[in-house]
Amino acid sequence: MGSDQTTEFVVVGGGIGGPSCTLALAREGYSVRVLERTAEFREVGAGIQMALNASRVLAELGMLNSILDVGYLPRQIVFKHAVTGEQLTTIDLREKSVSRYGAPWVTFAP
Repeated sequence: MGSDQTTEFVVVGGGIGGPSCTLALAREGYSVRVLERTAEFREVGAGIQMALNASRVLAELGMLNSILDVGYLPRQIVFKHAVTGEQLTTIDLREKSVSRYGAPWVTFAP
C-alpha cells in the first residue's frame, strides 16, 4: 500500500472476500466503506468451501481460529468422472494441506 492514508476505499460485497479485504485495509490505517445490497447478513446457498489460499489469508489476518470454531475440516477431496461416477483421484487434506500449503481446507454447511 502507498503511504497516503487519506485515500478512502470502497469494497463492494459483504461475502467472505469483502470483510477480509476491509480488515486488511483498515489494519493499514485506511478508511474503508463496505457496500452490500442485502439488508442483513444471513445464510445464503448450500454451504461454503474455503480453499487453502483463502484460509491462509484468514490466518494472516488473525481470523482463522474463529473460522475453525464453526467450520469443518474434511479428510479428503474425491474427484469423480462427471458422467460415469468413476473415482479419478483423491487428495488427502488433513495430513498434507497444513504442512504443505500452510493452511487447512475448511467447509461450512448450513
